[in-house]
Amino acid sequence: MGAKIIHIQYPIITDISTDPNPQLGNHLDANGYTVGFDEQTISYNSGTTTVNWNNGQKASLTFGAGNITTLAFTNPPKAGNFLLKIKQDSLGSRIITNWDSKIKWANGGIPPTLSTAPNAIDILSFYFDGTDYFAVPSLDFQ
Repeated sequence: MGAKIIHIQYPIITDISTDPNPQLGNHLDANGYTVGFDEQTISYNSGTTTVNWNNGQKASLTFGAGNITTLAFTNPPKAGNFLLKIKQDSLGSRIITNWDSKIKWANGGIPPTLSTAPNAIDILSFYFDGTDYFAVPSLDFQ
């Protein structure tokens, strides 16, 4: 007897608002549409400013009236790509003294020198492999 082949049809999902943790289980085809992500706003703290990646994969941080001693990351839900937009305040010249210890920087492991002009914007891209964040800076957007 030959093996029997069974084809399983997956239903088309039209409303996932009632499922708090939907699972795809296969590829997602947006059928010509785009998929967007909300950008979370990070609260500035001159001591430790924390980015909680469980709140979204894109984050925006604007310096307050001073530097940041430590920028920390928490709660990435799983491996993935994350973006952080950092904006100087209207005075500029703000720095981050210490970065999360799990960040591995391109360019030999040296953290970037952030743009310091008033209202300057830098975007940092992170690939999280489940343990470490591999970071690439894109600096001085005009």
